[in-house]
Amino acid sequence: MEVLEEFVQVRPDDLWIYNKLQISRKLGYNCGPIGAPVPWPGEYIIRPVMNFLGMGRNARKIDLNPTDLTENYAHPGEFWCEYFTGEHISVDFLHKKSVLVVSGEKERTKSSIEESRWRIWRKLEQNVTFPPFLEQISEEYPIINVEMIGGNIIEVHLRGNPDFVWGNTVAIPVYNDEELQPPAGFTYIESPDYTRKGFYIN
Repeated sequence: MEVLEEFVQVRPDDLWIYNKLQISRKLGYNCGPIGAPVPWPGEYIIRPVMNFLGMGRNARKIDLNPTDLTENYAHPGEFWCEYFTGEHISVDFLHKKSVLVVSGEKERTKSSIEESRWRIWRKLEQNVTFPPFLEQISEEYPIINVEMIGGNIIEVHLRGNPDFVWGNTVAIPVYNDEELQPPAGFTYIESPDYTRKGFYIN
């Protein structure tokens, strides 16, 4: 129901905000639809063009060359984009003012193909400037969530961050294949989503 509610609240003319390929083009990134070759060899991220389910579903890093047929590596509903590195932050803006900034650290395992598994999220005390290209929708949607890697915007949501609604400053994801062992001082909160069953929060 959360996905349906999020989708329904968006006006048809504003659905572009969930189109990650369109946002990447607007921001001038090296990107393209599946079927178009990459311009030069390098590391790229392949992701769904739209993903209301979140959690980095099907996002994966891949080495590509201009001679590669991208359709051999991805679904038509996906796109490729240059691979960004650096700090991954999620920012909630309320009336264009940053009110919640959290930084995430990914869990890197050889068995994990998707870019969807996180080790920890921490609240930061910092201000982030509202992205100018979102001015046109800021009046209609008072709360806007923006995710960035190394200062590069990778996606936008017309809702707040759902993982810090308990007044917590830290959120450690707990996955379905893990036993519950809350660290000292942390409380377990059930919050199932995709491969995650909850969080340890503090």
